[in-house]
Amino acid sequence: MMNEGILITLKGTERASNQDFATWHIGQRNEIWMIADGATGAKDSGLFVSTFCEEIIQHLASVSDKILPAVVFDSIETIHSSIRKKFVCSKGSFLLFIVDRETKEQHCFFLGDCRIGTLTEGNIKWSVLPHNMVVAKQITDEHKICTLPERNILFRKLSGRRLERPEYLQLRLDLSLPVILATDGFWSLLPVNLPEEISHSSLHSHLEMKKNRADDLTVLLRVRKGNQ
Repeated sequence: MMNEGILITLKGTERASNQDFATWHIGQRNEIWMIADGATGAKDSGLFVSTFCEEIIQHLASVSDKILPAVVFDSIETIHSSIRKKFVCSKGSFLLFIVDRETKEQHCFFLGDCRIGTLTEGNIKWSVLPHNMVVAKQITDEHKICTLPERNILFRKLSGRRLERPEYLQLRLDLSLPVILATDGFWSLLPVNLPEEISHSSLHSHLEMKKNRADDLTVLLRVRKGNQ
């Protein structure tokens, strides 16, 4: 069965422009899903992360065979090198999720505080921890990860000046469930939930009503075709 994406992105009430970005590609062999968050206080960060994501997707979408982690790391390094001079002061976060439709392997690469998880009856189970200072202190309580002030300080990030090697995980998500990729503008707003009805209109209405939505908020859902 084919899958499709539902994307909701909203500008934060205290932001001049939306610096989040998300995109995806569903090919014969590979699905590629990507979300990013430009740092508010760093110049041109929204354009930096959107350019980075678009070029990554374009490059990986041209691979018709199995996408190996080494190929992804090479792509990230090549693309970062090609755009870094334009964005030397820019910073952000990204998460890249790849599904091999033939082998069912799942690859996840990330830097910063974008997250991925699965959705069951409106409840979300996150599969990665953000690279923030709460986690750096070995605190794994979800409420503290979302609410402590240190959550806004990242110990790993996507930087225009210098590329850190992204963290890589081979995931085993239940792909029969909706998969969610989100920026911290969403996952830090407790309680973190979504309506049981998965559609663009229901999600948009639910997210617009979130209180304290000061930061940009982006949610990308991978769902079975026909759910939208």
